[in-house]
Amino acid sequence: FAPGGAPHGGGHCQFSFSYDGGKKYVVVHEIMGHCFGADNNQRDISFTLPAGLPGAKQADFMVTWVNAIGNREFYCWSTNVAINGGSTPFTGKEVTIANWRTYPVIAEFQGNFNTGVEHYKNAKTITVG
Repeated sequence: FAPGGAPHGGGHCQFSFSYDGGKKYVVVHEIMGHCFGADNNQRDISFTLPAGLPGAKQADFMVTWVNAIGNREFYCWSTNVAINGGSTPFTGKEVTIANWRTYPVIAEFQGNFNTGVEHYKNAKTITVG
């Protein structure tokens, strides 16, 4: 988010990869509560990819975000990337989808940044690669 953007009070976000053209996404990093918030420290995000992430000439990298304040929305950005890595499968949590179609609705946080966290904690474990 650029300075002056619309942070909607922060929210929950996940960073994930798909190796099958977007059918399954495995989470490699997540931030609960204060992701993309008004504080610039909540917008400058970096993380290390987990060891053992499979290599691929083309994988999909996706960022998802559920906003804390405002209309109940689900934001998603994705791009194709190349990953240098091994050939073993990787197991992790499946990406959480909320506030869209038949998926669960995560209510406005109303100051409680644990709102909806159970949907992320209870995510199915999947294996990719």
